[in-house]
Amino acid sequence: MFGHGTRLYGALFTATFFWASLPIASKAIIGSVGPIQQSLFRGATAFVALTAFALLMFGPAPLLQVARRPRVMLSQGFLGFFASSVTSLMTLQYATASQQTVLVGTFPVMLALFAARGKDRSNRVLIGAFIALFGVIAVVAGDDPTRLLSGGIDLRGVGLGLLTAFIIACSQNLARHHVVSGIHPIGLTAMSAMCAVPMLVVTSLLLGDPGEIIRAPFGAQLGLVYLGLFCTALNFALWTWGLRHISADRAAIIQYVTTPLGVGLAWLFLGEPLTFGLAIGTALVVAGVTYSQMPPGAGRRG
Repeated sequence: MFGHGTRLYGALFTATFFWASLPIASKAIIGSVGPIQQSLFRGATAFVALTAFALLMFGPAPLLQVARRPRVMLSQGFLGFFASSVTSLMTLQYATASQQTVLVGTFPVMLALFAARGKDRSNRVLIGAFIALFGVIAVVAGDDPTRLLSGGIDLRGVGLGLLTAFIIACSQNLARHHVVSGIHPIGLTAMSAMCAVPMLVVTSLLLGDPGEIIRAPFGAQLGLVYLGLFCTALNFALWTWGLRHISADRAAIIQYVTTPLGVGLAWLFLGEPLTFGLAIGTALVVAGVTYSQMPPGAGRRG
């Protein structure tokens, strides 16, 4: 019924929506379930759901294929399901969901920087990165730029948000390399989640309270299910499958909508204010990401 291109972009846009909704859903329940416990539930849910799906649809072959490459699944598990998940959700302890969305939304610029090394588009990428940087400053400063100088900014949230963006860029760059080389995307995602679960269990026992997941109110548990199934399992599976058919930096273009969509969802569901600084910063980040992704010569008339 639908062509391959329609399915591809439909999958990527669906993943982008869940990506945008992740900080909003997480922020809504962070008072009941901490970030490390949320990360543990997300990783475990993704492993169970994706493993079951892989076995049902493809048999054990995709899982065994990845199991024979321990370094691949360990690196992807650490970056994609452990490090990025923990830092992303920890950001929400020190920043609003809107701010987190914009900070993490800079990752396509970092991805473009990876792809531009040694190429003639590097200047464009650097300019795009500087534009996005001014956007981050605008978001952090809000409507009162003097907060940057007076110490009114919690730099932990800023640092964690940008660190998350860097980790995501590294993860997607590696994922693209792996799936293009022939590794099954669903198998890679499922086995990566499996590798992350022990890391998350140990971290949760040392720094958190896994019992929060059981003691959480029913509404918060529903939020956990949404985070695990839709914002993690389905999201990662769709995006990794898409990276098999499109380059990581081209796929990142689709995620331009993540930042404004996430800000809008935070306003709609969490009541976070749409400040002037947030609006300007969001626009600058999207503009910087867009400019960094443009091919050499774009915008010049021959």
